[in-house]
Amino acid sequence: MSMNLFVWNVQGCGSRNFVRVTKQYIRDYRPDVCVFVEPRVSGRQASQIISSLGIPNSYRIEACGFSGGIWLCWFDHIRISILSCHFQFIHCSISSVNSQEIFLATFVYASPNYSLRRDLWRHLSTMAQTILRPWVVLGDFNATLSPSERQGCSSNVPDSQFQDMVFQCGLQDLGFTGPKFTWYRGNRSVRLDRCFGNAAWYEHLPQSSLHHLLRMKSDHRPIMLYPSVPPASPRQPSFKYFSGWSLHSDFKRLVCENWDSTLPISEAISNFTGAAVSWNNEIFGAIGKRKKILMARLRGVQRCLDQRRSANMVKLESKLLQELETVLDQEESLWKQKSRIDWIKFGDRNTNFFHSKAMIRRRKNTIHSLKLSDGEWCDDANRLREEASSYFKALFSTDGTQPPLLPFSGMFPTSQALHADSLISIPLEDEIREALFSMSPLKAPGIDGFHAQFYQQHWEIVKLSVCRTIQSIFQGNDFDPTLNRTRIVLIPKTDHPESFADFRPISLCSVLYKLVTKIIVRQLQSIVPSLIGPHQTSFLKGRSITENVIIHQEIIHSMNLKKGGTGWMAIKVDLQKAFDRLR
Repeated sequence: MSMNLFVWNVQGCGSRNFVRVTKQYIRDYRPDVCVFVEPRVSGRQASQIISSLGIPNSYRIEACGFSGGIWLCWFDHIRISILSCHFQFIHCSISSVNSQEIFLATFVYASPNYSLRRDLWRHLSTMAQTILRPWVVLGDFNATLSPSERQGCSSNVPDSQFQDMVFQCGLQDLGFTGPKFTWYRGNRSVRLDRCFGNAAWYEHLPQSSLHHLLRMKSDHRPIMLYPSVPPASPRQPSFKYFSGWSLHSDFKRLVCENWDSTLPISEAISNFTGAAVSWNNEIFGAIGKRKKILMARLRGVQRCLDQRRSANMVKLESKLLQELETVLDQEESLWKQKSRIDWIKFGDRNTNFFHSKAMIRRRKNTIHSLKLSDGEWCDDANRLREEASSYFKALFSTDGTQPPLLPFSGMFPTSQALHADSLISIPLEDEIREALFSMSPLKAPGIDGFHAQFYQQHWEIVKLSVCRTIQSIFQGNDFDPTLNRTRIVLIPKTDHPESFADFRPISLCSVLYKLVTKIIVRQLQSIVPSLIGPHQTSFLKGRSITENVIIHQEIIHSMNLKKGGTGWMAIKVDLQKAFDRLR
């Protein structure tokens, strides 16, 4: 679906400069629908201005003097039906003449008056109760959701009723690409213009993205919604173990027959992966398809039972209900695994919740555009890949200079011989099992695609291979290179990253690699307290960084209260290359 929406608080359309700037936006961004709010122009003059823009179709909420007003304009290849309107919004359905897909859009200009905005929130909350289609709400809301969306303002308090409306409507902020704020005046900057989507929007249009555009003429940046952004190049999906497989009665037999403990574990994993993929395609099948087939069969059986009771039909209904119950459990397991949410333990099925979270998570994990080293924003996927590679190569490399040798001898405590013996001991089966079962079952897998849950649920089958591999490593044998491969992923440090500096690279390791490190950590736990000084408070069991934070706050407080001609200075050090990169 390619129906790009351009929304701009123009703060007056009467000047000739407005037409020139708007035509430039249309040439640069090629929107299909243009919405202008706060035009401060109405009647015949408004019609003439819209005509001069070259956009053939329009619908208007007229301005009241110099306040309010919404112009909705669209090109001929777009179909728009006005469903309802209000002096603060236009609600419509949008489709393309070449497509049967329809979504709903509500274009908003919220009044600066607080009581009038509350009326808008009530209207949107009421409207949301009857909406099942993909729905997007965008425009100038004249309100914020969090203090971080204001800068340089006398008050950073968010609008609680705005927050309540978003929650009641089941809306999620689409986020943005580009500069953080959309309204500027003097030293004040606020994010007033934004876009929300409901759960159906995220399900049907997961690739949609909102861009904050270059600001010209107005105090507001235009926002541009791209409902569908096709991937730059199709990726071959990698194998991932699905926890719902274990709910199938045939899966344990599959593991028994296809896991060969006589082979090196990398070969055993590879052989089983191929068997699991074939079994999934031929027997397990697509969950959604199986659910539809079962529900259709169940409807047919229940229609027959309505006409005439039959013992065989009752038995078949019971069997189908049991199968459907299993499929629904598998579906919930699938979306729970994809959503990475593990804090809901009990209760009814939460498939819709997990599905919604998975869609939101997928959006957050997609980089649409970033600011490059030259300060320009880039949305070309190939160039972003090249920039990411060069940035992190530079970050994790050295300049080749040799640091000076310092006389460290005798400055640090050393371990005793007894400690050294415990570090080179070969772990027993019980130790390996304990370390494995202490892992979170569904943490992100490594390149092989297997979660810890697979090894935990099938321990009796795989334990021989696992223990032999782990013990071989602790005996000093080479680590199998295939087990040492990692997938590097970028984790955003902020909600809206602007450059590669706003990402933290982490490595996703295989379960077996993590198992080795867990055992080493356990062996080190008894030694570490005697090797690390008392001033190191973080990352050690029984110690807390809270005391350091309190001391820091006391120092800053004292600096603020200090009087006299001599001042104090505190140096804040940001260690971009922390821990393993310090030399």
